[in-house]
Amino acid sequence: MVNASPRDSSSRGPTRVILSYLLQLIILGLAVVGFYRAYNFSGLGNQLKDVVKSAIQYIEASEYAMSVYMVFTVFGVIALVPTTAMEFSGGFLFVPAYGLLGTLLLTCAAKFVANVIAVTLAKYVMRDWVRRNFVDRSELLQMVSEAAKDEPFKMAFLVRGSYAPLSVKNYGLGVLDIGYLPIMVTSCIFSPFYAIQNIYMGSACKSLQEVFAPTQSTDTAPTWTGALKGALPVIFNLFLVLFMVRALKAQLKKSRNAMEAKLKSK
Repeated sequence: MVNASPRDSSSRGPTRVILSYLLQLIILGLAVVGFYRAYNFSGLGNQLKDVVKSAIQYIEASEYAMSVYMVFTVFGVIALVPTTAMEFSGGFLFVPAYGLLGTLLLTCAAKFVANVIAVTLAKYVMRDWVRRNFVDRSELLQMVSEAAKDEPFKMAFLVRGSYAPLSVKNYGLGVLDIGYLPIMVTSCIFSPFYAIQNIYMGSACKSLQEVFAPTQSTDTAPTWTGALKGALPVIFNLFLVLFMVRALKAQLKKSRNAMEAKLKSK
């Protein structure tokens, strides 16, 4: 990323500075997408799916299946394992015995514990390293950090609803200057929303092979809940970009006002 000093930012004008920062955000987003594409093409994604499938088969054969499932969910969220396959499997295995609501509550409880642990690791283990190697070297990331500090609930809400893996959201929010309350409150909003759909669809599967099938059947008509689930992350991503633009404007204005006040005091 290209760094810009506050003096350079004020001399170029707020519009050009914001466009420059947006370009950096777009490049960063494309880099993340490229990483996940390379991850999938390398075969690591399929290997991870095989690991999850083996774990679910072990859970299915366990005498304490639900307890093992919850422990695996906790460690999976912390270790960057996608939660969708786990929730599909939870629906397939446990809805007949625990019901949809019971399975949802136990899954969300495990994810809540995992979220607390992941955020704590980010705050007390990773945060200093991330700030030293990334945030302190980029004025853009410094402004994003300040914006998160100014409006923590809004930032946490938009990040939680955005299209990103749960682990990325946890560690990303954990390294920002956001307290536990906004992070966990927004987690309690979005975790049940996404989990109940995965658990319900998993309960409709007839075998584990169908749970881990790469594509869904085209015989079923699309539902409004499926359309909403697909649209919401995109909407929240757009709102997140708009919030970033607004936050950058506010931070540039604050920096300009501070500089003008310093010049007047001389």
